[in-house]
Amino acid sequence: MYWRNALVVLALIFGGCAAHMVAGANETSFKSVDLGESTDFMVLSAYDALSAGRSAEALKIFVDLFERTKEPAYLKEALKIAFVTGSPRLGEFAESSRTILANDNEALRVIIGYDMMLGDVKTARANAQILLKREPKSAMNHSIMGTVYAAAGEDRRALSEFREAYELEESEENLLKLADILLNRLDRRREALTLAENWVAKNGCGKQTCLALLDAYAGENANAKMIKTYVALYEESGEKDFLQNALSIMIYEKDLAAAKDLLEKYGFNDAALMEVYAGLKDLDKAYALAQKLYTRTQNPEFAARMAIYKYEKAGGGGRFDLAQIVRLFEESVYKLNLGVYYNYYGYLLIDHDIDLQKGLELVLKAHELEPDSPYIIDSVAWGYFKIGKCELAKEWMDKIAGEREFMESEEAKEHKKAIDDCARKAAKNAPNSNLKNKGRNSNSSSNSKGKTK
Repeated sequence: MYWRNALVVLALIFGGCAAHMVAGANETSFKSVDLGESTDFMVLSAYDALSAGRSAEALKIFVDLFERTKEPAYLKEALKIAFVTGSPRLGEFAESSRTILANDNEALRVIIGYDMMLGDVKTARANAQILLKREPKSAMNHSIMGTVYAAAGEDRRALSEFREAYELEESEENLLKLADILLNRLDRRREALTLAENWVAKNGCGKQTCLALLDAYAGENANAKMIKTYVALYEESGEKDFLQNALSIMIYEKDLAAAKDLLEKYGFNDAALMEVYAGLKDLDKAYALAQKLYTRTQNPEFAARMAIYKYEKAGGGGRFDLAQIVRLFEESVYKLNLGVYYNYYGYLLIDHDIDLQKGLELVLKAHELEPDSPYIIDSVAWGYFKIGKCELAKEWMDKIAGEREFMESEEAKEHKKAIDDCARKAAKNAPNSNLKNKGRNSNSSSNSKGKTK
């Protein structure tokens, strides 16, 4: 969870601090540089390497400078760079700094971080207390002290220090540490959430804080709050994935009206908006958007969607351009090779008696691709019914007798009744026909035999 991530890596406390101090030293040193002196040129080179991301080169220069001059400031720069980059020489610089930089608070912060990395909480605690006595109004120092207490399992003392740090400086970093201890150590969930929500209301949707809130809201199934937070994250970051996540929740909740508003406002997913229009039965808009997407992309799926929306708009009856619908399906279904479109087109050809044999072939192809779909099995049954093979139609219809939800639809009921009636008549006629034939054959034999006699 993001709450926990706030404390997992101690470099979030010390590393950021060290990086900031490196930048600050850079700015200060430039003011007193004399390019005529080689040491000053080396300092400039070191900071230039740092700004270009060549940390190893900068570290080597500061080490060389310290070894040449024994100036503590160069050791401090080497210590900070080694800490931030995880240099294998960090331990060497830290041990030297304990005495050479004993009175330097910036260096002491890094040394505390090093002690924590070693798991030496006792030494880190003693140094953090020294640091806090020197600078009691430093939010950073209270945060460090809180981290040390948390590592020692002294959660209430950690809470006190994190709260003090937050009161001194309401930064997102300090908020996350305070919320983390409340939520994950002290089980004061509501207090942590309220704290974070108040911070967001005041400062905007900081990415780490809002992601942490989303974790918490997900645990509570607070979908409305999740949607609001995802939208706020998008507005802060411009990352469209956040809008997509908000949309997913709306679709899951079947709130198509809200989904429509979101999609229309931000314009981030036209294909999804097309589907939402269709779901809302706004088929004119669905068709227009499918047409626009097809023109733009030449994706045959949008042509198939145009055909569906045109047909659905007519309600399967009344006056509509059947030829256009057939043309759109012909342009798309074979390229897509998907069961849903083979079935839709095939059923249309069957139901409107356009081409029964072709329609049956299409729905059978759909069945090959999706053998368990009750919609497709129903289409196959209807195709066989339409060509007069009622017993075969019944065999197919019986395959989905257990699909209760589907079989309760009006269309399924109509198909089942028509097929059952037809199959019943066929079964009724078949035995009578056989008996008549058998009677004729018997009479014929008797007469023949009589004649013989």
